[in-house]
Amino acid sequence: MLAPRVSLLNQEEKDRIHGKSLELLQKVGIQFGSSKAIEALEEAGCQVDWDNLSAKFPQKLVEQALSSLPSQFMLAGRNPENDIICGDGSVYYTVPGQCPWIRDLETRKRRPATSEDLIKSAYLVEAMGTIEQWCALVLPSDVPPGLRKLKSLHISLRYTMRNMLSGWEQIETLPYFFESIDAVLGDRNRLRERPIFHAVINPSSPLTNGGTLVDIMLEFAPYQIPIFMQFLPLAGATAPVTLAGTVLQENAAFLGNMTLYQLVEPGWPILWAAATGVMDMTTGRYVGGPESILMTLALVEMAKYYGVPSNNFGSSSSEGFNIGFQNGMECMLGFLMARLAEVDNIWWPGDLDGMNLVDLPTLVTANEAVRQVNRLHQGLDIDEEHFLFEVIEKMRFRGEYLGDPSTKKFFRQEHLLPDLFPRESYEAWETRGQSDEEMAISRTKELLASYEHEPLPDEVDKELDRIMNSARKALAE
Repeated sequence: MLAPRVSLLNQEEKDRIHGKSLELLQKVGIQFGSSKAIEALEEAGCQVDWDNLSAKFPQKLVEQALSSLPSQFMLAGRNPENDIICGDGSVYYTVPGQCPWIRDLETRKRRPATSEDLIKSAYLVEAMGTIEQWCALVLPSDVPPGLRKLKSLHISLRYTMRNMLSGWEQIETLPYFFESIDAVLGDRNRLRERPIFHAVINPSSPLTNGGTLVDIMLEFAPYQIPIFMQFLPLAGATAPVTLAGTVLQENAAFLGNMTLYQLVEPGWPILWAAATGVMDMTTGRYVGGPESILMTLALVEMAKYYGVPSNNFGSSSSEGFNIGFQNGMECMLGFLMARLAEVDNIWWPGDLDGMNLVDLPTLVTANEAVRQVNRLHQGLDIDEEHFLFEVIEKMRFRGEYLGDPSTKKFFRQEHLLPDLFPRESYEAWETRGQSDEEMAISRTKELLASYEHEPLPDEVDKELDRIMNSARKALAE
């Protein structure tokens, strides 16, 4: 099988980035904002600054941490049929998450997202069946801010069978998180063997962390809940304006943060979310574009250099505001480059306006881009069977391959048939009279209407209600 690939860095360039990163960690280090983290790092031999809660790393310590970092690990679904082996050479897709706004499916107006929107999003992802990992697409605005993460978790536990990706930002709600896991798994210690939850941590750029987030992550250590580590450096703002400088800073940040978690719990699974952006100098907005893709390609290759699975935003965080040429262009370009770089995990596009707005039909239109990119990555077979030499010899100068048995045998294997956008004549298109957006809306409604939800057992459902009511009384009243 011959499949297309993209490569940006040679071995010498990867070695230089690694060497410069080690130098940065020795001279500057990482600020963690957590006394627990600094205590562990000091004990391991780091030079620490207790005033700034930062640490500088000796090279030997980083190399020791890299040696215990797993190259693949399981992400469990609530239904074992949805288990994922991250790092096994295949790609899996995740929906983006925690957008505050949604475009209403009926009115097509932007409005704050609600719990019902989150449930509907979960239904759609389950009905599509092509997205392997769930992330709460929207933040429900109909619950108090302090309970939104817990509400999102409960909706996720109830309405998806897939592995769940989510961050946890409030230390006071952490006991309710563990109670919720107990309700579903029976015992939170089962997370170590069945990690149904993939924990996001967002160290800040440049080279720093929110101490509360670090402390929360350290609470997950006994269970080895896989870490989704993303830095989101913004070239020209929170990272150097040059692409190479941003790559270097993020690479050093990954190595330093990874070292902490490997020291605390050797073998703790980590996925490196190698996502970057640039600051538009005219508006101050975060943007992706070709610069982001170039930096991400370099970081994905550094992840392979270290033997750690990697994530890429793919075509997530489109700067467009609706289903149109801009969104389609950014979607296909991001997906294509991520897939050809052989990243392990790609965020599926469902968000617009720079990760602020969700539009469910965008999820459906993106499926066509994913199918085409996956077919491209599948490549072609160059062998005797697929040459069809004897068929060509038999046909000679007659273009009658349609009736040959080889066409029936191979066409579904070799030719991708469209799922959403029809191949039709101009007259048929004119008669149909539907825009791409209208087709996507129609397909979205069909998928939602056809999906049959498999609920949790009644006793588990009641226990989740009890946990939410308890949290509401303690935190919101």
